[in-house]
Amino acid sequence: MTPIEIIFAIREKLKEYVDDTRYTNRYLLKLVDLKRAVLIRQQYNQIQRSVDNQLEQLFVVATEEVDTSDSISNPTEEEYLLRSVKPLPKVIELHHRNLISRIATLGKMDKPINQVSMRRFIYIGQDEFEADAIYATIDELGYLYIKSNNGEELNYEFLSVRGIWESPLELFNPDSLHITNYPLNTHMIDVVINMIVQELANLKSLPSDIRNSSADDATILKGNPSE
Repeated sequence: MTPIEIIFAIREKLKEYVDDTRYTNRYLLKLVDLKRAVLIRQQYNQIQRSVDNQLEQLFVVATEEVDTSDSISNPTEEEYLLRSVKPLPKVIELHHRNLISRIATLGKMDKPINQVSMRRFIYIGQDEFEADAIYATIDELGYLYIKSNNGEELNYEFLSVRGIWESPLELFNPDSLHITNYPLNTHMIDVVINMIVQELANLKSLPSDIRNSSADDATILKGNPSE
């Protein structure tokens, strides 16, 4: 579904209880982003599972060479560093990891890049077996750093980053409500809509069947750890 279709569905349910015109599309979309992030964290924090590619988006990052004296790393004379020109969009964070599933070079023969913690990034690559490998990390400001001791390996103006982002439309045109499919599973859409309607219309004033439906949906989304 496109964002505008999700927003329309929220308004259709919401106007049964309150005046939906008091809420702008931008505000409702922000609530969709927030509730989506809550559900995704519930799914992936509680159960170890592979990331659903329907929730992911590919983001192309422009890079620039970094002066090693100003870098977050512990550079050697042979080391080369790249950094994203701009901070990445905010990625959804779990307890022990972020939901970036792949960082890679662009092109037909794209090469995956190892993502590591910032602490490990500082020292990695000093072992001879790691000399030709490429490593990536994201600092607290959201900048992506790329590191290798092999300068030829870092001749990339652009990189691709695949992950689950907190505000999906930020990756494209924020005003493209009518043309961009919103990255949300079909079975999660009704849950998000009901969560928002409950919040805006006041939970106590809603019929019990809607309250119970939303509670059941949230339980289902948490999954069964034994599965």
